[in-house]
Amino acid sequence: MDSNSGFAGSLPKSIWTVVLACFLSAFFLNTTNAQFGIGFPGQMNLPQNDFTWTWGDQRSGRRGIDDFSIFGSEAGFRCDLKGKLRLGSRLSKMEIRKIESDLRSSMSFISAVAWAMNDLDARRELAWATLECEKRKREER
Repeated sequence: MDSNSGFAGSLPKSIWTVVLACFLSAFFLNTTNAQFGIGFPGQMNLPQNDFTWTWGDQRSGRRGIDDFSIFGSEAGFRCDLKGKLRLGSRLSKMEIRKIESDLRSSMSFISAVAWAMNDLDARRELAWATLECEKRKREER
C-alpha cells in the first residue's frame, strides 16, 4: 500500500472543509458589518443617520416590563437601550444594575452597548434588546 494514499484520499475532504470555512466566515463578517464595520481593530463604524440595532428574538412579543432601560449618547447620537432577559437568566438584579451603570458611564456608549448585548446574547441570558439611536440636529447640539 502506498504511504501517500491516505493523505491523497483525505485531500478532497480537507479542501471542502477549507472552502466551507472561508465561505461561512465571509458570511459572518457581512452580517456583523452593520454593528462592527470594517475599520481599525477595536473601532466601530457608526451609521451616518438614525439607526436601530437589535439582539435576541424580537418576535418574543416584548411582553412584560423591561429588565433594563438606559439612555446614553455618543458621536452626536442620542440613544435608548431597552431589553429583557430570558426567563431562566442567572443574572441577579445587582448584576443587571452593574451592567446598566457601566454602560451609562462609558465614554463610547454605543460601542459598549454593542459588546455587552452581544456578550449577553452569546451567553444565552438575553431574550431581546433594542438600541434606537437618533442623530441630534445641529441646533440641538
